[in-house]
Amino acid sequence: MEKSKSIKTVNPRAKKETAKKQEKPKMSLSQHEAILRDESIAAKRFEMLFGDLKKIPSARIPKTDGASPFEIQVKDVNAPVVHIINSPLIGTLEPADESLDILRNALRLAEGQKSDAVLITGNLIYCLVEKYGKQRPYRTQVVGLPMDPKIIESSYPKAVLEKMGPLATRIKDGKVVFLTLKIYLDLIFKLVREKFIDKSGQPIFKGKVYVTLGEIEESIAMHYANEALRAEVFREKAFAHKQISLLRVELSGARKDGDKQAEEKLLEAINDWQIYSRVLVLMGNIAPGHINERRQEMINYLVYRIESDIPNAKVIGTGDTYVRIGKQIVSIVSDKTTESIRGGLAGRLRKKIYNYIKAHPGEKIPAVVLGGGLNPWGVGLYASYRVRRCKEPLDDVRMAEIIQLLPCIDSHLYREVVRRMLKAKDRVARLASTTNFQSGIQTLRFFEPAPIPRFDWYTSEFLTNREIFADEKTFENFINNNDPRAKMIYSYKEGCTHYGAVFVARYDSPDDKNGRYIKYHNQVLFETFVRDNVPIHLYQNDGDIQHWLNYQAYKEVDNHLKDPEDLLAELTKIENNKKLSAQERAKAIKIQSLLNSIRTGVIQPEEQIEVWGKATAPYGVFFKNVIERARMAGVKMTGNLNYIAIGQGNHNEHSFKGNTDIRFSEAKLTRKELLFILMRAGYNPPDLEERIAACQMSGVGMANGTFLVSSLGQKAYEYCIFMKHKHGSSKTEDNMRMMITNFSHRGTTDDYEEGRLTINLGGDDHLGGHAVTRSAFHVKTGGQMFNGPFGLKFDFPKQNLFSAVWGVAAGGPAWGPCVIVRFDFRITRKLATYQITIPPKLFPNPV
Repeated sequence: MEKSKSIKTVNPRAKKETAKKQEKPKMSLSQHEAILRDESIAAKRFEMLFGDLKKIPSARIPKTDGASPFEIQVKDVNAPVVHIINSPLIGTLEPADESLDILRNALRLAEGQKSDAVLITGNLIYCLVEKYGKQRPYRTQVVGLPMDPKIIESSYPKAVLEKMGPLATRIKDGKVVFLTLKIYLDLIFKLVREKFIDKSGQPIFKGKVYVTLGEIEESIAMHYANEALRAEVFREKAFAHKQISLLRVELSGARKDGDKQAEEKLLEAINDWQIYSRVLVLMGNIAPGHINERRQEMINYLVYRIESDIPNAKVIGTGDTYVRIGKQIVSIVSDKTTESIRGGLAGRLRKKIYNYIKAHPGEKIPAVVLGGGLNPWGVGLYASYRVRRCKEPLDDVRMAEIIQLLPCIDSHLYREVVRRMLKAKDRVARLASTTNFQSGIQTLRFFEPAPIPRFDWYTSEFLTNREIFADEKTFENFINNNDPRAKMIYSYKEGCTHYGAVFVARYDSPDDKNGRYIKYHNQVLFETFVRDNVPIHLYQNDGDIQHWLNYQAYKEVDNHLKDPEDLLAELTKIENNKKLSAQERAKAIKIQSLLNSIRTGVIQPEEQIEVWGKATAPYGVFFKNVIERARMAGVKMTGNLNYIAIGQGNHNEHSFKGNTDIRFSEAKLTRKELLFILMRAGYNPPDLEERIAACQMSGVGMANGTFLVSSLGQKAYEYCIFMKHKHGSSKTEDNMRMMITNFSHRGTTDDYEEGRLTINLGGDDHLGGHAVTRSAFHVKTGGQMFNGPFGLKFDFPKQNLFSAVWGVAAGGPAWGPCVIVRFDFRITRKLATYQITIPPKLFPNPV
């Protein structure tokens, strides 16, 4: 019998279970939706917030220092000119009228004056980057960003936009719209481009625009880095969540199958992904290098947008930036603290420059330091230093200028906004609410080969003058110096001349045709102003004209002073030097004798005044010219001052110590001496005694009054002048701060200062400076002394040896700049040796 074939039968139920085991576990609908949602939001969040910044080319920002500054191309290296615009804050409040746009008018001015370049420092744009909080409504009060529906719509999802309809309608109806940072910046840079071009699409300023990034641009980069990293963390967590969800589905299948080994393995994997998500994927764990890469991406973007949207623009720095303008190095720095809105930046920068001077060769010290940012007013301070092994012997002693720049926003507009606030929370609002707040721009010129720097401060009143900027013809007349209101009044201001002091400054003038081979500071300037026909209309000396006996000055002895025997030996040596001609020997003997006499000093005040008269007599023509020029210009003055104003210093005041009932006025005695000089020279017009004023109130040297150019008639602006020798100061901080503060809190009860710009003059501290505030142009000249034992004893900074010419427009601050030109030791040495003359363009367009 044949063996039967076995037939294998399959249980249908078992087959179904086997197939089920092999089938991949399926996610539930809710799980699938959750994963899609997480993936979509993670991807979209980054794209919507910032777009794809990785496509932006890397920024090429020059790395600069004192040894390798960025070269700004200029037409004439001997007379470069740049306009400096600080913190225009594009994106804040807009003017009601385009002709009042302070930034556009600044660009028009730069183009009209044929500037070599425009430097933009501080904060170019304004952007709110902090997360929403209760302070946000306070901060949006200074925002003036126009809404462009098309730009905003580009960030809205398609389905949402289809349902809502056009955003233009939504904005018009006052409904909420949402701006990501990318859209906010797109709106700002659209406005940036509009600011720099005219109606025909051409650049307002045709030259190069150089930009340094400010703290707001940096805060945008930091905010982007934070939000980009947050988005990446969100995306990583979404990815981890997806992996965990997938593993949970597999785990569910393993448990149903009773596969213990697979279950343990899946639980371990789920635990690993949870550790990754909860422990590793945290903001605080991100690698520092990756954070820096993200920050740099936004810097790249900002640089790209600035250079794309501003015609002829180049970003040249972040942080401290060094540039060469003509032959001079200029550094551009920002306030690395948050204190700039309260002022004092110039003082902090000067402290740093003193330290910088000690750590770097003198040739690398900047001639000018520009402090950008949100400053409440403009300030100029000085720092003197010496260059070792200087190639040019007359260039070894120099003076750096530290400038706290005005912000380029409309001060009047912001004051009006702040008045309507109960609290000023935003930094811009707090800046505008600062006492003495002033805004504007600056123009910097250098005149080689001294170099002589000239600073023009154009305030908000000028840059929002509708009459100039709304009318093309008026603007042309202004630029071409054809409008009488733009004519300038120039005044020579000095103080602390300290005639008779042992350490009084002196200058070699070996080629003087009259044999005056050693001169004092003001003698050099008097001679120069006459020789070069410099248009000086007024003269002020705030006091300490003579040294007096403020302290026991007779105890001071110059180390180089020769006693009679040593002097005799020195002169005999010269007399017997056969290598010199007879004329050369006579000249050398004269110089040594005169120098030794100056080092001896003049002790008694009565003799100081008399000898001051003898020293001034050869330059009497300077004072004659001042009086005649002011008279021809039609300058009218009120108060206790006049064309020539002579003050009284604290040395005179303190010379009469104890309970003495005797007091002699330096101002009155010096005035008499000057009158005698002029009369003896044959100059005695009927009003001479009126034109020379001794300015004092009782025992205090003080001048107060007004002046105007009457030839302008109704268009003349009446300025106030206030002069006092000692306004208060600081030897280590901002020495202009107290002068500014005292002026504002002093108030006024006379009819001079009210509603006018005051020229606030002073001296005393031998450091000097100048400032432009809401209602005053402050000018403090330095001393005319070399460093002596008094300052060294108390570790004071080195004295700043200079006098200055200040200037204002005859039509008022709305018709021209506040001008300052200082004559320091370096410049005056070259004038004394006849190596340079005053260029006519230094004092253009005089009345």
